[in-house]
Amino acid sequence: MVVKEVKKEATGKRPSVLSEWYRRRLGRDVAISDIDWVITSISNKDIANRYLIIEEKTISTSEQLLIGLGQARSLKEVKKDIVKASIPILVIFVENHDMSQGVWLYEFNEKNIDDKSNWCQVGQSWYVDVKKYSNNYTEEELIKILLSKIGSKLR
Repeated sequence: MVVKEVKKEATGKRPSVLSEWYRRRLGRDVAISDIDWVITSISNKDIANRYLIIEEKTISTSEQLLIGLGQARSLKEVKKDIVKASIPILVIFVENHDMSQGVWLYEFNEKNIDDKSNWCQVGQSWYVDVKKYSNNYTEEELIKILLSKIGSKLR
């Protein structure tokens, strides 16, 4: 049940029309990354630490915090080849579309993705469970963390 909710995310459908089209038309040799949010601080002029990438996951329970293995591998490529070490990639898990109960936050680390002991199979799909690397934060704590990552101050 958890996995179905993770896969649905906010759309209720999987895969998206464009995702399906990419796979059908571009072929299996093309990796596709879906990035939900890129946040930047307008006042921070230092390009080395003004950006933040966020992947949002809507979950029905925090028993496991799952990232699809294919998506995890794509995020690994984005981190390694495009954004390097200076731009953090965060995965924010929101339970039942309700931020008021807090969120789980995972800072992407390719070592966690490469460690096969974190992999789990549900049905025919493979996932990476990042629960043990994640922390639960209130909304206010999350705001402070996000702003600090991009060198911005709470107003």
